[in-house]
Amino acid sequence: MRWDKNWRSDKLGFPQSYWRVALIADDRVVLERLVDYLKFFDVGVEIRHFDSGTKDPKHKPMLKVETRALSNLAVIAGLCEEQDSLEWKAGWLAGMYDAEGEYNKNVRISQKDVATLERVCHYAAELGSVFEIEQFPKQKEALTVRLKGDLSARVNFFSCVQPALIRKFSDVFGRIYEGGTIAVSGLRRVGIQELVDIQTSSGTFIAEGIVTHNCYAERMAKRLKAMGQPNYVNGFKLTTHPQALEKPLEWKTPQVIFVNSMSDLFHKDVPLEFIQRVFDVMKRAHWHQFQVLTKRSERLAELSPYLEWTDNIWMGVSVENKDYVYRIDDLRKTGAKIKFLSVEPLLGPLPKMNLKGINWVIVGGESGPGARPLEREWVTGVRDQCLKARVPFFFKQWGGVQKKKAGRELEGRTWNEMPANINLVKA
Repeated sequence: MRWDKNWRSDKLGFPQSYWRVALIADDRVVLERLVDYLKFFDVGVEIRHFDSGTKDPKHKPMLKVETRALSNLAVIAGLCEEQDSLEWKAGWLAGMYDAEGEYNKNVRISQKDVATLERVCHYAAELGSVFEIEQFPKQKEALTVRLKGDLSARVNFFSCVQPALIRKFSDVFGRIYEGGTIAVSGLRRVGIQELVDIQTSSGTFIAEGIVTHNCYAERMAKRLKAMGQPNYVNGFKLTTHPQALEKPLEWKTPQVIFVNSMSDLFHKDVPLEFIQRVFDVMKRAHWHQFQVLTKRSERLAELSPYLEWTDNIWMGVSVENKDYVYRIDDLRKTGAKIKFLSVEPLLGPLPKMNLKGINWVIVGGESGPGARPLEREWVTGVRDQCLKARVPFFFKQWGGVQKKKAGRELEGRTWNEMPANINLVKA
């Protein structure tokens, strides 16, 4: 990165400002994670080809993300400043491991700068992992830090840090640990917390005192808080943002808007008046199409008579396995014109669903480290029920640790059916 907050433009004689990350094309997933992360801070960057200038035919193709906009550079510079939080330090370690790490029976990170390696050791220690600096006889410049401990130490490190390059640590997981008793390094009383996630992919989530499953929203909320994002000063605690409600009215280009990817509008602590304000904005922004999803189907059914269901509001419930089929009945009681099921992540078979009054079914597998498997017969079982009931079926992904590689084809084709043509008209 080359930037100074006092620079204004090249035309005024200042050096050209830019920020760039370039990697071999095989490591595209790192850049994809970076692009998705920066979206949360309204920094738009794209993955493009990078010309390294070399003529060596053995040189692998490279990709980059880059920006020269001064407003973007100011945000990125702020994100790079050290934050006193475990979430920020875990993210920093993930980037270091993706760039400079390797796993070959031992976890190592190499770097010429000793101060950087000392920083690795310090951050890792705060996360419960112990690295030691080592230098091999033939090394003149580059030093290495090595993770101490057995398989359990490696699993702990990768679970906490979660690097993007799965190939650098994938064979750590799925193995049987035979090292004896694992010592408890710390306990934290969490009490009872309600499940507040919409979709799941990675991270650990505590629900009613039990470690239940993976939730991307909790992890992302903590990281956004650590990065100083004003909307996430409360982390993963329920927070309403009245000041943001009318933003869709400012967007004149018609869009399909997923209303709450990081929350649940029908959480018991969200006031009815606030929900009604959300519905009022969706009504007034009639040129957009809004998709609302909830796990709180009982409260949805209870409050439905007090809400105005316009044609551009689609309402859905999550149905992960047979224990949550009752949510379909609650959804049927609502006044929503379009009712849909989000069957993701699909965690078990769903036989004999009653799809009467349902307009759309979306199915997908869990993704990310620790993703639970998706069986083909579970997917085809839901698909066949949709075909029989003439309900549009959309298959989103197989998921898994490498979801892009797994793809989304089912029996030789993609399934992109929608309940109706989305007719979006400009404001």
